[in-house]
Amino acid sequence: MVTETPSRRMQYLLATACLTAGMVLTGCDSASENNRAALRAADEASRRTASAGTPHATDALMEQVAKAPNIDDLKRTLESRAKSNDKLADVLVQHDEATDLRDAVKKLQDGINLDPTPVIKSGLEAQLGATLLALSEAQAQGLHEDVAAVIRQSLAVQSLAQSAVDLLNRANVLDKAATASSADTLNKAKDAVAKGQAAVAAAQAKVTALQSDIAGKESQAQKI
Repeated sequence: MVTETPSRRMQYLLATACLTAGMVLTGCDSASENNRAALRAADEASRRTASAGTPHATDALMEQVAKAPNIDDLKRTLESRAKSNDKLADVLVQHDEATDLRDAVKKLQDGINLDPTPVIKSGLEAQLGATLLALSEAQAQGLHEDVAAVIRQSLAVQSLAQSAVDLLNRANVLDKAATASSADTLNKAKDAVAKGQAAVAAAQAKVTALQSDIAGKESQAQKI
């Protein structure tokens, strides 16, 4: 779910200011391809940030729209494909929020590297800062969710471990009171203990995997 945050609103305002200033400047210099390319990067980054975490058009679809002689025909074609249960993977894509925001960051960095006019470059740099803040917020939210998942898994492991202990105690009691006729019952109890211990091991493995994932995300967050 995409959340409207102060950094997201700031990013919108900075993108608008950058584009407005850039259009004025490039209007005075029609040969400034770098300026126009930088402005396109700012616009694409702004749209990517706005739709972060939600389905959006692929570059292939945008190219089709730009080249389509009749937009209505293209629209009807896509609607027909959707009705036939086509997943439209070539024209529609969805990533998690952090992935889309990283893509927006890259677009802005590419725009800055084009070395546009100082006014446009300043706007891009301000927009980049706001986008990085939004990315940090998205990654922090992801870490919080992972921590909550680890806590839930840890509680499940504790519960399973206690169940295994209880089963083992019951098996020991049965073992002491066992006779030849109760051997089958004892074996079933021991099987139950073995299954309980296996469940504990599997749950512990999930906790370990989640902890490793959290460590990886913390490492990514520190790089921003």
